[in-house]
Amino acid sequence: KTFLYETFKNYVPAWMQTRKKKGFIFPFEKWLKEDKINVMKTLKDSELFNREEVERIYNQFLQGSLGWQSIWALYVFEKWCEVNNVNIQKGGL
Repeated sequence: KTFLYETFKNYVPAWMQTRKKKGFIFPFEKWLKEDKINVMKTLKDSELFNREEVERIYNQFLQGSLGWQSIWALYVFEKWCEVNNVNIQKGGL
């Protein structure tokens, strides 16, 4: 931190140099709700998941009875399989 402070002290405003460290949280829940159409299209069109189960899980998420992590896990897994050309039998999961 000292190295960074000394290196950039002439380029960074004084108020920023003295403030306390702040964490950053990604707004996954907000993203999944705002991008509902693309998320649901991706999951429903997937060869991996049962469409009715995806719909049920997503509705639970929207109602607040299920956290964003479940939808995020399905979405990321689907995208990972797509990028890595992983083929699993339809309805396999």
